[in-house]
Amino acid sequence: MACLFLLGFLQPYLSYAQTFNGTTGPIPDATIDPDEFPIPSTVDFTANVTGLPGTIGTDYTIANVTINIEHTWVSDLDISLVGPDGTTTLNLSDDNGDMGFNYTNTVFTDAASINITAGFPPFTGSFNPEGPGTLASVFNGSAVNGIWTLRITDDLNFEEGNLISWSITFQAVNPPVVLNCPSSTTTTACQTQSAVNNA
Repeated sequence: MACLFLLGFLQPYLSYAQTFNGTTGPIPDATIDPDEFPIPSTVDFTANVTGLPGTIGTDYTIANVTINIEHTWVSDLDISLVGPDGTTTLNLSDDNGDMGFNYTNTVFTDAASINITAGFPPFTGSFNPEGPGTLASVFNGSAVNGIWTLRITDDLNFEEGNLISWSITFQAVNPPVVLNCPSSTTTTACQTQSAVNNA
């Protein structure tokens, strides 16, 4: 019973990595001004992150941002991640891919060994964000909870597309140790041992 109580107490912290899915929809094509110059079209897709108190760097890291985009000319696209403050922004990919099609299961992560600029459509796999900066450095100190935004700009006309899916995953920096306590162990003893193991 004591261990069941402790398990209930720790339950909010047991999912060390948590993924939040964002909104999806069409990516409008750029338009043309009277002088036939393109007018970029920008759309924001949002993910509402809740239940993760703390900040990036201290309590959580951004493990990855994963996207799926259908587009027939991906070098038209500028893709960035905007933090909950609405101003902190990391360039994920800017006009990459030449005349290629799509971003398919594209994972932006600081743990990758190749930058997105060295990839080829449909960019399947793991890549470092284009930058400048990394997920860790740009968002260090940012609140975890709040509205995270995937901002996509189409800066040339004639092609449009769709954001099929996107998600952002956070990883706890110091997850607690969950003990397999014998039934005879008191709640206080379990909590004490857990605190020692996390010291």
